[in-house]
Amino acid sequence: MNKTYRKTANLVLGYLELRFINLHKEAEIAEKERALWASELESKIEADRITQLNIVKACDLWADINTNGYPPTIDQFVGCLRKVSFANIPALPVSDDQVDYLALWESADDQTKKRFFIDHVFSKVPPYLRVMFIDYMKQHHGWTHTECKKMINYHAQPFNGAERGAYVTHQREIIAYFARKVA
Repeated sequence: MNKTYRKTANLVLGYLELRFINLHKEAEIAEKERALWASELESKIEADRITQLNIVKACDLWADINTNGYPPTIDQFVGCLRKVSFANIPALPVSDDQVDYLALWESADDQTKKRFFIDHVFSKVPPYLRVMFIDYMKQHHGWTHTECKKMINYHAQPFNGAERGAYVTHQREIIAYFARKVA
């Protein structure tokens, strides 16, 4: 058994004894319980999830769930620990196909630059290209900042919980706006 998990089990059980009803176990039983907790923690949870802050959060979560004042079992504690120590994931999925948007922008003609954010989803395009798009459209076509943002947000969700029909309507309104502007 890993010494780190033994120390962690001591920390967890010490905090649980302070936080919840203390059952005053004999020293031999308490030692067996600590060994059991250490082995269970080692087998059921990753080491990077067991921090002092996460232990406190897991105990607080258990106190919110269970109002009788008794400490959690090992499995209940591990469940709470997993809930409070979630793994960080990227906000946007990383795709395997890397598109060189800068090369696309630089090689595009004027008409393609106008349609750049219709052809490419804004969340995949690097932020510096959004700035370049705004600068180009202001300089060469007299668009306002609001109009540029409208075109950039062509693929954006029009409102929270929008369905497919709302996306289509949103995109049609943008195309109609710029068709009127050109005419």
